[in-house]
Amino acid sequence: MIKRNIVAAILLSVLSAVPLCAQPAAADYPVDAITIEFVGIDAAGHKNAVHFGVHEEATYYYNYDLGEFPTPPVPMQGAFDLRLIDLPNMPRDPSDGCYLDMRKFHSIEQTDTFQVRFQPSMDNWPMRFTWRGVKSDRFKYVDLEYETDSGMRSIDMLSTGSLAIDDNKVKMLRIILNGVLVREPKVKR
Repeated sequence: MIKRNIVAAILLSVLSAVPLCAQPAAADYPVDAITIEFVGIDAAGHKNAVHFGVHEEATYYYNYDLGEFPTPPVPMQGAFDLRLIDLPNMPRDPSDGCYLDMRKFHSIEQTDTFQVRFQPSMDNWPMRFTWRGVKSDRFKYVDLEYETDSGMRSIDMLSTGSLAIDDNKVKMLRIILNGVLVREPKVKR
């Protein structure tokens, strides 16, 4: 029993410290996309980033040519994890999530919703989140929402750059982008 617990603790430590899937750097994304980088870090220092946004050629399904790939299955409890997951009633196959999620740009009035699933390593709360690419000259509003025992919380991501959550019942965040105002120019490749 003791050996099994030691092996499990070592395995969780290794899994938490090593990314499960190689992720493209922000510079690898197409220049005709508007992306937001969303970073999560737990109290032990385990960290990962996901990226999401809009692109003229994106679809709701995995856009392999844009760098979207499904992630490995969710790790066991105790291993750090941060990923974008499918919206309810709109699963992709496979549906374990992704690290990059792009939606089709079709209108400056469009609204897109993204869901982030997270778990700290070995219950190392609080989880801290930061974001880049959320600018008032790109979007009308960008809200982050999450449910607690006392009700729904909402953060205006345009006016703040970080959030800390210490409620171990919160495992999901919803991000709503509205009104893509400016598209970055295409650059010849």
